[in-house]
Amino acid sequence: GQQDSKADEGEQSPARTRGMACWTNAALQTVDTSYVVPAAFRPASGQVYTAAFADYSEISLRDQLKARWDTVKSQGNLVAFCSSAYKAKVSDFSKYDAVPASRTAIRNYDGKSNEIVSSVDIYKGDFGQVTFMLDAFVTGTNNAEIVDMNKVELRPVLAPQFTELEDKGGGRRGINETIYGLQNWLPAAHITVQPAS
Repeated sequence: GQQDSKADEGEQSPARTRGMACWTNAALQTVDTSYVVPAAFRPASGQVYTAAFADYSEISLRDQLKARWDTVKSQGNLVAFCSSAYKAKVSDFSKYDAVPASRTAIRNYDGKSNEIVSSVDIYKGDFGQVTFMLDAFVTGTNNAEIVDMNKVELRPVLAPQFTELEDKGGGRRGINETIYGLQNWLPAAHITVQPAS
């Protein structure tokens, strides 16, 4: 999500950890200002797309991947956690070709299979590979977080605690409790799409 981290302020305002969209966009780091990502570790401006969603194209994605390569000097196998609108926009990369006057439909059709495949699940380009995954929890209807999974992990924020429950005849039972947070080793390795509209 786009939430910034926040210290625990009691029952009505519990602690929260920084969401992926906040790690990749310094403009969202407004709550926990003591832990703003230093400039040297932030994604380059070209990795953060904030222009109009209608203008997003294959060239936009390629430019974001190029900006990432220029920043971290590696292609990477990235995973895009994306909204349904973003996934549909990427799938249109395979259906339309921009021409000066308008757009021309492009279809690859195998007449033997009686199928039309109209989906882009993996994009491979000069500057890296992206696998697209629909995510019902991505913030924003047109957004995507394109993540280098080798640069993130979940780690415990609260050490695991075990609470024994009353024995009701079935043997020992209890509750294991812990809190995990997102560990982002290099925010500059990620790309974000947070269109203005």
